[in-house]
Amino acid sequence: MDAETKNYLDAKVDAVKSQNDARFSEVLMKLDGMSAKVDAIPKPVGFWALAGMAATAVVALIGILGVMADRFDGGIAAAGVMDQFAIEQQERDQEQSERIDRAISAIEAQNDRPQESP
Repeated sequence: MDAETKNYLDAKVDAVKSQNDARFSEVLMKLDGMSAKVDAIPKPVGFWALAGMAATAVVALIGILGVMADRFDGGIAAAGVMDQFAIEQQERDQEQSERIDRAISAIEAQNDRPQESP
């Protein structure tokens, strides 16, 4: 590699390094700004704040369970009704199968009889 190409490549590498350093500095500044914002968020401190959060969670949980218990009971009741419908449908299917079997037997018996000639 000749000296001119080496100098050209070194200049390009130095330019890229300086661009990367500038971008990295921008990212660090943004991260510092974000950490300052996060530090500015008030944090719950003390026994009463923790007790309030725990009480809120318990009340929310009881409310959710109360609503879901009603839904669960409704689902259990619907399951009983659906079971009864399934049993009735099976009985209807059995009766229909018996009728179809009798009809098939009658058709087969009629086909097995000798045909009368006119």
